[in-house]
Amino acid sequence: MDGSQLELDSVSVVGSFGPAVEASESQVTATDCTFSNNNGSSSLAGAIFVYLGNLTIGGDTRFLENQGSAIGVWNILNSFDRASITGKTTFSDNSADLRGGAIYASYTAFSIDGETSFINNRASETGGAIYMLSSTLAATGNTSVLDNVAPSGGAVDVFRGAFSTGGQTTFVENTSGGVGGALAISQDSTLSVSGLTTFLENKADNNGGMAFFSSGSLEGSGPVNTTACVFERNSADDGGAFYSAAGYDLVQDCSFQANFAALSGGALLHSGVLVGVHNTAFQANRAGEDGLAIMSLGIAENFTDVTFAENTFYCAPGQYGSDAHFLDEEVADTCRLEVVCSRCVSSPCEDDDMLDNGISVLEDNVVPHCKAVAVGVNVSGNAGTTLQTLDLESGYYRTSAESDIILECHREEACVGGSTAGEYCATGYQGAYCAACEEGYASGLQYSCKSCGGDNATSAIGKPLIPDHV
Repeated sequence: MDGSQLELDSVSVVGSFGPAVEASESQVTATDCTFSNNNGSSSLAGAIFVYLGNLTIGGDTRFLENQGSAIGVWNILNSFDRASITGKTTFSDNSADLRGGAIYASYTAFSIDGETSFINNRASETGGAIYMLSSTLAATGNTSVLDNVAPSGGAVDVFRGAFSTGGQTTFVENTSGGVGGALAISQDSTLSVSGLTTFLENKADNNGGMAFFSSGSLEGSGPVNTTACVFERNSADDGGAFYSAAGYDLVQDCSFQANFAALSGGALLHSGVLVGVHNTAFQANRAGEDGLAIMSLGIAENFTDVTFAENTFYCAPGQYGSDAHFLDEEVADTCRLEVVCSRCVSSPCEDDDMLDNGISVLEDNVVPHCKAVAVGVNVSGNAGTTLQTLDLESGYYRTSAESDIILECHREEACVGGSTAGEYCATGYQGAYCAACEEGYASGLQYSCKSCGGDNATSAIGKPLIPDHV
């Protein structure tokens, strides 16, 4: 269809080959429609393809299990036509051989409003759900982006474009085999994250569990500027939540909690200019090497009302994360700020410098570090062990989850070990060294405990009297 206007209302299209709807220089509107299992792998899109035109999706419209991108909107340089999604729209289980499992847009101003869901979409190269080439994407409604997968930009990939969020937007459990678990923004693209935006449990095998930026220029209010922005339990090799290479980054009014980097930058790693971090908390983030919360490889300019708490190391097998007093030899005169926010300020161990930079570091009298486990602790377990989660071998005991003193039990079978304090003792045993007997058990030789029940051969309770002779 060329040079006209097409309106689809309450239409269901199933199992077509090539785009179910293809239009050129036209206005296409789809309302309350369903597009499912359409195969456009060898063409431009599975469900709808618009070239040099505009697209509007409204009502309760669903794109399900389409192949070759559900929607393709292609324009040329300087034409910059528009596409919009409103109402209640669902993109689920769509896939692309290359880019944008649900949406592929080039030179298009794309807006997403209303209640929109992107669930379990896949792409073999970039943008599991959405790929933007020299395009702008604004998500301003209630947008849910869940469980999308691609080698780059698990959910969204923007190349030479702009991406912004507002309203209530959530990115949950998106995965990238390379960079940008939720977002990959590259080649002079811009990003603005605002509104009630949450990034939860997104994962990248390499960099940027939440987002990866490369040679970007972040304009306006910056990449993160909101009173309710949460980055929680995202993970990557570097930059557990947020990785920025050669960008201009502003982080404001946010919470980074329990993010993880196997190497550096538990919450954030940047190598450009960190323009500012304001009114933001970094709590319980972990890294295997440097920058338990932040790793600064560039210029960090301004911190105000920034709090660091409970950030710690992710230690290798055979070690566990612990805290040492800053005067102890094992931390070599290192202060906590230097470890949790590496290279953020020029003199991190001077209190005046820290306060002048608007930084508050809780537990600042102790420094996180990795410590070799003692005899009696299982060394073949997973990395990331802490003092609280030490896995004791059988035959060993400790008084609490806060103790680093491992005790050998008087009787090996009395202590079953494990990683849960209070459950180190076998059934029938209790107390220090598991050397006392529980109620219903009697003490025997060498700290043994025997059941007082009638089924026990050594029990003296309920045992019939047998005469010595008849």
